[in-house]
Amino acid sequence: MSYYHGIIFFQTFIGIFIFMRIGYMIILIKRKEISKKWFTLLGLLAPLLFYLFVNWTMPLYKDLPKALRNQTEVVEGKIESVYYPDNTDGFVMNGIEYQRNPWVLKPKVDEQYKLYYLPNSKFVVKHEKILEE
Repeated sequence: MSYYHGIIFFQTFIGIFIFMRIGYMIILIKRKEISKKWFTLLGLLAPLLFYLFVNWTMPLYKDLPKALRNQTEVVEGKIESVYYPDNTDGFVMNGIEYQRNPWVLKPKVDEQYKLYYLPNSKFVVKHEKILEE
C-alpha cells in the first residue's frame, strides 16, 4: 500500500508545482514581463494537463478512502499478458488491465493469482500466487 501512497504523493506534488508555475506565468503575462505567446502555449497545454489529471490522477484519488480503510476487491484468475515485465506496471488478467508495484509483484503469463485491488484505479495492493495442483 505504501507504493500506492507514494504515487499519490508524487503526483500531487507535481500537480501543485505545475499549477503554481502556471499561476506565476499568468501573473507575469498580466504584468507584461513576458510575451503573450506564453499565454497561447498555456492554452494549448491546458487540455493535455486536464486529460492527464482525469486519466492518471483522479482514479487514484477516488480510491483513497478505500485505501485508507484497506477495503479492496478480490479477483482470481490467470495472467494473460504483462507489459514489459520489470519496466512498467501494467498486466492483464481475465481481460482487465491492472496496475502493480513492480518491486513486489512480478507476474508471468499463465500464472494464477488472487489479487486484492482498488476498484477505480485497478491498483493491486496485495496478491497471492495460486499454485496449480
